[in-house]
Amino acid sequence: MSDFKKYKKVAHIYTLSLEGAKEKGWVSSEGIVPTLEGDVKAKEGDCICIGVMGEIWPQPASRVKSKYDFVSKEDRDGITFKRYRPKPEQFVEAKQMEKDFVTGDMKGSAGGYKVRSIDDVDDEWVVDQDVFEKTYQKVK
Repeated sequence: MSDFKKYKKVAHIYTLSLEGAKEKGWVSSEGIVPTLEGDVKAKEGDCICIGVMGEIWPQPASRVKSKYDFVSKEDRDGITFKRYRPKPEQFVEAKQMEKDFVTGDMKGSAGGYKVRSIDDVDDEWVVDQDVFEKTYQKVK
């Protein structure tokens, strides 16, 4: 029996080019991104996403465009960010974990969420508890 429940993302995200994130000092010159779940290496074609709590993570630009609708460009401190809202038809499955856990290269803490794509259950990732509760909404 699966403990996964259906959710949808409701919070907007901002994106910044990988080069822009390097210039801001958010990402190392080697492309290492310090995410809440551990260091992740950004790849060619990735952009840096910024969430509701200022958390950052790399994601292929093509994936951002497939999961989010562009809203606007915003300039702050000489840097242009793109703002996106989740597409209404984007759903995930998630379950809150009782103990520290690992999914792929990502480490989650007790209380965090293991999240997976409904379309591809092998596509899993980790979301910090506070971030999850501010960005996802349970679907009835």
